[in-house]
Amino acid sequence: MAGESDMYVKSGSTVNIKCVITDAPQEPTYIFWYHGDRRVVRGNSDRILTVDRKPPDTSIGTLTIPAVTLADSGNYTCAPASLKTASVMLHVLSGEHPEAMQSGTNSGGGTTTTTAAGAADQRCDVVVTAVITLLCLLVHGAT
Repeated sequence: MAGESDMYVKSGSTVNIKCVITDAPQEPTYIFWYHGDRRVVRGNSDRILTVDRKPPDTSIGTLTIPAVTLADSGNYTCAPASLKTASVMLHVLSGEHPEAMQSGTNSGGGTTTTTAAGAADQRCDVVVTAVITLLCLLVHGAT
């Protein structure tokens, strides 16, 4: 994935990572989240996992991490069924590190192509605000 793939947040912040899937050949039957190589499981921690279905062809998977700590640092991956994954590296900073913090609104983007479930474009935009959000758009047949 090209573009903005590292995110810096202050310890204690709430982080929302969103994976938005649109125009997929079929609605994903699941959206798994991984922290490193370990799957994030509902009810196994304070993480909140939700999936919203918006007819006709949009699914939004959200991973919410309230009050992040240094242990929450690492790679987070959204893995929808039969579609390409998207990842972001989360860096949790303790204390004040203004040179490393991202503030305001900052966008980056990238495109990769996969042949899984037909041709699909993957576009990921990172929007950094007080609450961090990663929007991953998986668009089938986009140019």
